[in-house]
Amino acid sequence: MSLNDDFKPLQWLSEGWAALRDKAHNALTHFQEDGKPGAAAPAAESWGLVVSDVIDHADKVSVRMEVPGLSKEQIRVEVQANQLIVTGEKRSEATHREGSAVITERAFGHFRRVLSLPADVDADQATAEYRDGVLAIDLPKRGQTNRRAIEVG
Repeated sequence: MSLNDDFKPLQWLSEGWAALRDKAHNALTHFQEDGKPGAAAPAAESWGLVVSDVIDHADKVSVRMEVPGLSKEQIRVEVQANQLIVTGEKRSEATHREGSAVITERAFGHFRRVLSLPADVDADQATAEYRDGVLAIDLPKRGQTNRRAIEVG
C-alpha cells in the first residue's frame, strides 16, 4: 500500500464536502418565527435546505422545489423582475420529548427563497402544482427570440 492510498479517504471526504457546499449554498434558507426579521427559532431549527432545480427549456422555464411538510395553502409563488420568489410557512407540530438527547434536523417557521430565472417569462401564463412535497412551477418564456449564428466575414 502506498502513501497515496492512505489519503484517498480524506480526499474523497474533502471532495464530498466541497460538492455539498457548492450544491447547497443557495439552498440554505433561514426560517423565522412569525415572519419577522430577527425573530429566529432556536438555532438548530432556524436553518434548513430548500433545494430546487431550474430547467431552461426552449419554450419555458421549469422549477422543481422540495418543500415537504406544507400544504399548498402555506405556499406563495410570485415572479418579480426575472426572479421567482417562493415564500411559505412550515409549522412545527407539537412534539413530546423524552430523555436527554434530542435531534432536530428540520427547520420551522417562515421562509423565503429567491431564484434568478434564466429568461424573461410570462408570469400570467405560469402554472404551479404542489404534490408529495414537491412544488412544480412552469413559466412560459416571453418574446421568443430566434437565435442563429452569424458568420463573421
